[in-house]
Amino acid sequence: MCFQTIKRHAFKLLKLPNKYRLMILEAFFLTGLSRFAILFFPFRNVASVMGKPMFETSQELEAGFMEKAMEIAFILKKIPRYTPWQSKCLVQALTGQLMLRRRGISSTIYLGISKDENGGLLAHAWLRCGSVVITGDEFMSKYKQVACFGYSK
Repeated sequence: MCFQTIKRHAFKLLKLPNKYRLMILEAFFLTGLSRFAILFFPFRNVASVMGKPMFETSQELEAGFMEKAMEIAFILKKIPRYTPWQSKCLVQALTGQLMLRRRGISSTIYLGISKDENGGLLAHAWLRCGSVVITGDEFMSKYKQVACFGYSK
């Protein structure tokens, strides 16, 4: 990113309400942390942070929590285009779960696999909070769920 682009994004950020500014900064920092963890730590270590293996959280969620989850979903759809590192599905799901966890909100990360047209494996991750899929919803139907990690307060 060039300096002018960073400057333009910074000015847009300054126009947002404080609660969004802080959440955007939190998401930016956590996507970097998540990406670093995925690249440099064994998956079992990353998985231990994601929650209890093969545990799904409840589909029911309090109204106030759902509003906060939807704000996080909105930010997580925007933030990947502003990070200098790749912020694909697993990074987004892990970041979303960490943000929800900080607010005491339960969530489940799902991991799925599929095959491409050449028979190679493809992987995808998505995050569910209550009955709503927060990240990864646009592709999840193409993947067979193979694991899930639930975090409940």
